[in-house]
Parts: sequence; C-alpha cells; structure tokens
Amino acid sequence: MTFVSYPVTIRSMRTFEYRLFVNKEQSRLLMACLAESRKLYNEMLSALKAHYEQNGTFPSKYDLTAQFKGRGGEHVPATTVQMLADRDVNAAQNILERARPGHGLQELTYTVGCRVS
Repeated sequence: MTFVSYPVTIRSMRTFEYRLFVNKEQSRLLMACLAESRKLYNEMLSALKAHYEQNGTFPSKYDLTAQFKGRGGEHVPATTVQMLADRDVNAAQNILERARPGHGLQELTYTVGCRVS
C-alpha cells in the first residue's frame, strides 16, 4: 500500500489529502471493511431509534459501543465501532434539534460511497 499526501489549506487550517495505491487484495479488504461498517452503523441506528421510541432519550455513545462490542467481525476494528457509535448519537441529536414536530429519525441512514483506485 502506497500513500501520497497533498497539502491543502482550508480557512487557515492546514490539512492533508491522502491517496492510496492498493492492490486487488487490499482493495477487497477495504471494501469489506466499508460494507461491514455501513451495516453496523445502520444496526446501531435501528437500536438508537428503538431506544428513543421506547424511552424518549438516546443511549450514550458508551452504552451503544458496549451493546455492539465485538460485532464488527474480522474486518472492522473496535476503534471504528466506537467512532460509528459516536457519529450515530451525534447525528441523531443534531437531526432532532433541527426537525419539525412529527419528523425525526425516519430519514437517517448511512451509505458508503467510496472509490478505490
């Protein structure tokens, strides 16, 4: 796997863009990780919606992480599970803050669009 970085300046904050040059096996593993991550995120989201409908509150990201501990399989590391739980909780809270009455978490899903060259 080869990395190439390109410096980019955005609003006085310096960031880097990375491009991966992967072989077919690495590409297959990356796509498997992305697919499993998407499925896991949507399962977490379903659990989050169900908890909200039952209790009127969201579970914490720590509770969500504990509930899905070890569910990432061989392709998704534990740190990714933690990050997905954090994203789920933050996204749901942001949507409810901006939602009109009667509209809430119905439209929240996650899809992965990734191109591996």
